[in-house]
Amino acid sequence: MVVPVNIGLLIIRGNTNNVKRKLQRLLELAASKVTQKLYVHLEESDSFEELLPAIYLSAACIKSEVDFRVLLDRKTVQVDKVFYDKIKDPDQPPFPIFNEVKLNFSTKFNLIKAPFDFIEKPFRHVVLGGAFDKLHNGHKLLLSEAVFRSTKITCGVTDGDMIKKKVLYELMEPIKTRCANVENFVKDISENVNCITVPIYDAFGPSIEDNKCEAIIVSDETIKGAEAVNDKRKL
Repeated sequence: MVVPVNIGLLIIRGNTNNVKRKLQRLLELAASKVTQKLYVHLEESDSFEELLPAIYLSAACIKSEVDFRVLLDRKTVQVDKVFYDKIKDPDQPPFPIFNEVKLNFSTKFNLIKAPFDFIEKPFRHVVLGGAFDKLHNGHKLLLSEAVFRSTKITCGVTDGDMIKKKVLYELMEPIKTRCANVENFVKDISENVNCITVPIYDAFGPSIEDNKCEAIIVSDETIKGAEAVNDKRKL
């Protein structure tokens, strides 16, 4: 009987089309062998923008309590086991030849390179906001998009009257917990990005207070809020 480990690292190899064909199965196989957290490392970065949402979408479809995290510019992670697909050639059958390496004890695993060692980020400082309650894959994708585009992030975390509009807001995590979860996530996937969280009590928060902010990271659901922020910044 194989006993699952607490924390694993899945190394995804191959070009975009090859990865897409195998992604769901690779995540399912790795998640079945982990109880707490699964880091995902893309060996090639040319298709990162396309694969990042695909990874988190696939992870959301897996019935598992495992915390999925795609590594960006982090080269060292503390893990118990490493998983990878032996076959990298896209001409091979579209199913993974799964392999795993059990470490003797939980240890720091050094990656040869981070996906974005040589990519220049378009912004120095971006801002985003949300409730970030019980950090889920949608939150992780939004925060990852911010990390991908900037070296500094200011994240407004809603509280007070802002969260009272939500159903069962009484069950939401305390503001300190939500702020800490955001900062810890960014620190976990990136070695080079500084993330600051700020509790906010209105729709604008730090996005209209800091004139050094160069971009707002939004989802389809929050684009109207970003447009309102831009209008406010013009005043």
